[in-house]
Amino acid sequence: MSGLGQVKGILLVLSGKGGVGKSTVSAQLACGLQARGFKVGLLDIDLCGPSIPRMLSLEGNVVHQSDDGWIPVYTDDTKTLGVMSIGFLTKSRDEPVIWRGPKKTAMIRQFLQDVCWGELDWLVIDTPPGTSDEHITIAENLRDVPNCRAVLVSTSQMVAVNDVRREITFCRKLSIPMVGIIENMSGYVCPNCSILPCSSFRATESRNILKLAKKEEEVFGTLSRAQSEKVPDEEKPVSPADNFASTVLAELEGDEEDKAGRPPAANPETRLPLSHYIVQIKSYLKKNMLKEALDVLEVKMLQRDGRKPDEYVYTLLIHACGKRGYTKKAFELFNQMKSRGLKPGPSLYTALFNACANSPWKEDGLERAHRLYDLMQERGYTLNVTQYECAIKAFGRCGELDTALKLVDAMLKEGHYLTISAVNALLHGCIDDKTSGFRYALLVWRKMRGKQVSPNLQTYNLLLRAVRDCNAGDSDNCGQELLEFLMSREAPSRRQYDKLVHGQRQALAQPRAMFRLNPGESDPVSSEDQLQQHSEALMQALSLETCPVPLDLLGKNLFSLQSMHDVIGITRLDKPEDRLMLLGGMPRILLQIRADGLTPDIKTFSQLLSSLPRKDSSEMLLLELLKIHNVQPDTDFFNQLIKRQCLRGFWSGARNSLRIMSAEEGCYPDIVTFGVLALGCSSLEKQEELMEDMKDMGFSLNVEILGAFLREAGRYKDYSRAIGLMTIMDDEKLTPNPHVLTMFETLRKHALNDRLLGESHVYNAGNKCADLSKEDERRKNGAIQFLRSYKKFLKTHAIEEDQHPWKQFEIGNPPRTEVV
Repeated sequence: MSGLGQVKGILLVLSGKGGVGKSTVSAQLACGLQARGFKVGLLDIDLCGPSIPRMLSLEGNVVHQSDDGWIPVYTDDTKTLGVMSIGFLTKSRDEPVIWRGPKKTAMIRQFLQDVCWGELDWLVIDTPPGTSDEHITIAENLRDVPNCRAVLVSTSQMVAVNDVRREITFCRKLSIPMVGIIENMSGYVCPNCSILPCSSFRATESRNILKLAKKEEEVFGTLSRAQSEKVPDEEKPVSPADNFASTVLAELEGDEEDKAGRPPAANPETRLPLSHYIVQIKSYLKKNMLKEALDVLEVKMLQRDGRKPDEYVYTLLIHACGKRGYTKKAFELFNQMKSRGLKPGPSLYTALFNACANSPWKEDGLERAHRLYDLMQERGYTLNVTQYECAIKAFGRCGELDTALKLVDAMLKEGHYLTISAVNALLHGCIDDKTSGFRYALLVWRKMRGKQVSPNLQTYNLLLRAVRDCNAGDSDNCGQELLEFLMSREAPSRRQYDKLVHGQRQALAQPRAMFRLNPGESDPVSSEDQLQQHSEALMQALSLETCPVPLDLLGKNLFSLQSMHDVIGITRLDKPEDRLMLLGGMPRILLQIRADGLTPDIKTFSQLLSSLPRKDSSEMLLLELLKIHNVQPDTDFFNQLIKRQCLRGFWSGARNSLRIMSAEEGCYPDIVTFGVLALGCSSLEKQEELMEDMKDMGFSLNVEILGAFLREAGRYKDYSRAIGLMTIMDDEKLTPNPHVLTMFETLRKHALNDRLLGESHVYNAGNKCADLSKEDERRKNGAIQFLRSYKKFLKTHAIEEDQHPWKQFEIGNPPRTEVV
């Protein structure tokens, strides 16, 4: 049935008596379910007395026709509550519907089959009184629809109770499960009485309904906690706040006990609603506590309470596992969901592709991505744009860029537009290919420009990351291979081909050029010397915020060239600064970003910093550009700058950067700052100076910082300094990690050789061992002392091993303690 194909649950509001408030209860149930986050539909099949449009203030709306059927009338812009009633088809409120039975039957079938409800959590159906044609039609058309239930409405009068008895018998004969009974109009609280409620109606006959339900519990179903309480003998006023509507809403969020051999709840009448577990899962996921969220499903719901999870529970957990790269558990939950007969939605396939993309092991993620994609193809499933984007990201990150590019072609072939999200997913895959990722990134960039897709700032940042991390090939002639690779994707014209053959040898004979154009074409900024001449003009253009971008200053580069057949040769791509120059250099990239209507952020400048030449002038230029663009540097940026300065031995510059960092508003040193400063501590004096600064700022030493100290000690074979670091680890009660242990082992091998100094020394003519120099003697004694201390150190320290990335999520591990 097309109209109800995406409806998860149906709720029939029945009563054998008219005027008991079925329409009011239907409207309240629909609005209550909507308020609890469900997507709800409300169908009014009371053809002779449609009152739902007036109750929801929807009178005057018109039902529209689409290719898929009738479009329901929605109560607000969120489209979480759709309504369909014959009241929308009549000319006025006073126009009667004078139809015989067959015409009513046809209209009800059309409501059920031709209304385009879309994906709904609940469809509430307001029915007319009685057990006649309308009810029989409903029962026949919903016979094969799963999860269809009934709610009975009555008042406390005996006449209404007798009619409800007939409705119970009707539901029993047609095998319609019943949720419960709502006793309407059973009490009244006077708004003028502040102490005791006034009672105009009394619940005298409701006990009969409840007793009937108790006797027929095996058919009627278990009532909720509020309904199953014993009715007191004395009559007492009943507040409308104590009616059964809220109880039925809570009952709808639950489900029947799992029949697949799992233990049911100890007391079905007091079991928690499904929303209780969902709230717990969401709370844990919000705190990034995936193991505890999985524990709610696997321990609390399935083992302890015997509750049957729905597809929403699985969707939440599969999405979380995919985000954390817990690929194995994501697919286990997917298979478990299918075994329970639950239908996976489109977002689940998206989450599974994300799990493959984030897997710690590329081989495992790639194998699972192939199996998932093959399964979808076998079932004839057509991927939407979001699923294509995630599949492209999965195959790209797992090392199959060719498959990712084929998925882009398939996406375009099916009529989808190339989205910037798909381009970014491809660039993510390029970044993971450290050998040839830069050439693929350039291909993706140029294809994006060819499709006239505008990049966003993330696209630029990903491209700059490819410049920093990826090479253009693994051979010495990777520049020329890059040119041939890009040209093979573009068909040259005959004129371009002739120019290419004519000028190739002459152009490649000039090794200083980053890339050379065809003879006769000029490039004002194609070489490093000419780039220096244009730097002042570029800086002036960048400093003017409102002026249009002077694109002539961009020159010829791979951003601006429309055809790769204008290029004859490319050289020197073994360093990030070479690849950055191929794109025009730092100022021109910033101009291109502005030309696309974007503003660079601190991440853009951090990527540029990683690709600059290791010179003070380049770093000072970058800091000047930060001020021009009004970008506030953060702690991570300064940490990266200090690390570059320390690695090239510029200790005074690193200390100066620390002072600039401390002077910046909202920017403070952290433990990583001192970790990168430790990389420049080439002497014991610098180490002690840094440790004193850490103590003044309230930071404690950790294993990583001591590892950086040990790295410098090992470089200069400073055994006494290494012994001192072992003493510090003992005093601070720090456990060495495998990386620190590896450096200790390397230093131990040097010590084993240095302790033999003099024993195999060259003998002089007098057959006496030549005397060792003071430096060699000092090093020999230091090596012997280090070996003794290291032997004791290993006996008193357990090595901290790296944990399996999925171990933290497994049930049974001790929960993580949170520091409040």
